[in-house]
Amino acid sequence: MKKNILKLFALVALIFGAVLCSHQADLFLQTTTNDKNIVVLAEEQNPASPDINEGENTDDDIAALREKIKNEVNVGYPVNSTSDIVDTRLYSALLKIVKDRIFEKYNYNYSDLDTLYSKTFASTELAIESIEIRDWDISSLAGLEILSFTNLKSLTIVGNNLGELKEDLFQRMPALENLNFACNKISKINFKYAPKLKNVNLSTNNLTAVDLTYFVGTDLDINLANNQFSSIKNISLPTRVNSIKLNIVANNISDLTDEYLSYSKLSLNTGVQGISGTDTKSIDTSTALDFYKINLGGVYIKIFKSGVGDTLVDEIKDTNITDKKLSKKFGVGEYYVEYYNADGTLSYQNNNDETAYFKTYKFKVIPTACTAKFEFKGKIYDNFPNKVTGKVKVILSCEEGGEIYYKVGDNDWTQGNEIMCDKGGNYGITAKVVIDGIESEQKSFLVKTSLNPIIPDILMLVLILIFTLALFLIIVPLVSKKWFRK
Repeated sequence: MKKNILKLFALVALIFGAVLCSHQADLFLQTTTNDKNIVVLAEEQNPASPDINEGENTDDDIAALREKIKNEVNVGYPVNSTSDIVDTRLYSALLKIVKDRIFEKYNYNYSDLDTLYSKTFASTELAIESIEIRDWDISSLAGLEILSFTNLKSLTIVGNNLGELKEDLFQRMPALENLNFACNKISKINFKYAPKLKNVNLSTNNLTAVDLTYFVGTDLDINLANNQFSSIKNISLPTRVNSIKLNIVANNISDLTDEYLSYSKLSLNTGVQGISGTDTKSIDTSTALDFYKINLGGVYIKIFKSGVGDTLVDEIKDTNITDKKLSKKFGVGEYYVEYYNADGTLSYQNNNDETAYFKTYKFKVIPTACTAKFEFKGKIYDNFPNKVTGKVKVILSCEEGGEIYYKVGDNDWTQGNEIMCDKGGNYGITAKVVIDGIESEQKSFLVKTSLNPIIPDILMLVLILIFTLALFLIIVPLVSKKWFRK
């Protein structure tokens, strides 16, 4: 009997203990997760932190902490990540900046902040003067213009996919002096609301035109290297500034006239022109690349031809360029251009910093397209646009030599340089030249010949007409008459 009573008491004690442990675990869980938005990471006796002891966060403590951050950061109206800021990656990047600054000042992790506030960037408490966002795959800055960046002096967003930028992007950035948007895909940008900019890096983008006339009263350093400018006239220069250092290395500019080269306020860095862009540029042997004075403190250019062992073809230094520019043509092959310092070390980096435009530029020189002459009745013609009756021989040639291939219509390629058009009809001929495995552009020709190369077309029409008349006037009546007799 006593044994049974002892067993019963042990069972009751076991159940009571389990319930008590479970209840304590629930209390602990509730204590550490009673507000999922704030997790206190303050060190013990940190004078910069509110008097909240670790593991004792009450609702009042967390409410006080939230109110403290709200008041001192001076937040304004909320910005929604899906409607106001279109690209959620931009929203996330900005949110990280806000968190880092709150972390830095208060030593708290505002870990699940779900709203971004406009005046956070204008707060004198946080005083955000610099923003840097690299390689976030951001494609749009739409919505950034509604935030107030009162203290922002430096904005860096590089290595992303930015395209056309809104005109009012900089409207709420009155203190902005430094802008780095290198290594994007920017095709259009407006500086109407950013006249105080001093340093601008837009290298490695897709710009074809830019207006710099909004800048006033300062010394400017503008980097437009490795874009798509085809004319210096597409870069509108300011007049209300002290001086302009303009870098246009690696574009497609060919009209650097005295008007620009002698502009007293302008210091130009020009380098090689004609091989801009991220892909290999193709030119033919008749096209010359233009090399202007580099003016980059001893930096010079080496040109290599790719092969089993790369061959140094030429070195271009400022001392080589006695005139305004040096134009050079190259034979068929694949080449690359590198910039070097005076001590022979490479002067480029393949990252997204201010020297991003100093990279290996590749270009391919292809054969010039072949030409055609036409032989008809013993005479040679350069052009053959009219339809003729008789045989026509097409003779293909290329001054550079190489192997010539042609095809008629959709047939396979055939090596050779003569095509005999002797069966009548239209001959659609496509030809190309191949030198060292590199193909020229394909060129097409059309030769029209009579369907009957023996009898002239007009005579053929007369014979067809006579036969038709004879058929209806003689043969048909005779056959009909004989049939009716039967």
